[in-house]
Amino acid sequence: MVLEAIFSSPFGCLLVFAAALALLIKSSDFFIDNAEKLGAMLGVPPFILGITVVSLGTSLPELATSLIAVFKGETEFVIGNVIGSNIANILLIVGIIAILTKKIKVEWDIIKIDLPLLLGSAILLGTMLMDRQINTIEGIILMLGFLVYIRYAFTARHKGIKIKKTKFKHSVYIYLALAAAGVYFGAEYTIESIIAATKLPFMQSIGIDMSIIALSAVAIGTSLPELTVSLAAARKGNYEVALGNVLGSNIFNTFFVVGIPSLFGVLHVSEITYTLALPVMLGATLLYIISTLDREVSNYEGAMFLLFYAYFIVKLFGIV
Repeated sequence: MVLEAIFSSPFGCLLVFAAALALLIKSSDFFIDNAEKLGAMLGVPPFILGITVVSLGTSLPELATSLIAVFKGETEFVIGNVIGSNIANILLIVGIIAILTKKIKVEWDIIKIDLPLLLGSAILLGTMLMDRQINTIEGIILMLGFLVYIRYAFTARHKGIKIKKTKFKHSVYIYLALAAAGVYFGAEYTIESIIAATKLPFMQSIGIDMSIIALSAVAIGTSLPELTVSLAAARKGNYEVALGNVLGSNIFNTFFVVGIPSLFGVLHVSEITYTLALPVMLGATLLYIISTLDREVSNYEGAMFLLFYAYFIVKLFGIV
């Protein structure tokens, strides 16, 4: 009864959405921290943790909200969330980092490893969506693509890793359980608040549906972990980590965050996601690749990225 009263107004929906999204993001951070500690206690090589646990951690909000959406029958949310997050990662996050750091130097490993796989994952997703849905077989293919990415990244960058176990602490299991609970409830009420908001007469009168919210507010919110991690790395001059995190997250989103939910049902794509967001994602991917041909992204190119993202948002809400 209390939630029904809260969800009966736009302000109440916005309040729950903001609180749930904050819980989701903080719980994801807490989860990744303790997952890394558990890996160290079990003697898992740091590099394996980096390309699996860290990738999962920064994309955990997208995965959690997508799974909850599928279980609630809102399958269009998944594709919108992934495509919106991928657009935000390139145009918004890379744009902000380029402006704040004046210039991003692009390492050779990124050009050699991440960019071909980024382009391949984007084209594969676009091809699969030609019939405006992702079925289970296609989801399995995407999961295989994720395994290829992990294997490729490992063989290309592995350089004799020393394994060193840390002291075992039982408290890590408790913290992981608490973090997982936070992720679940954060994702649950993020989706619940969106569903409630889209049913409000005000939202229906201006044509704001779940796909638009997934492509904008949720996409930006779930991309915040990538922004904080990448910005911190860029300020320390570690551009490979900064850009690798963003591009790896996009690859992870396409292969894993779409692949896993599709195992539980057919994923459909909304009209606006297919006609507007998908072309923008493909265009942003090509734009980034072209911008890095000289092995750097300047602050002027970053400003152009942000301009394109701003235009995408106003186009998404029908302002222009």
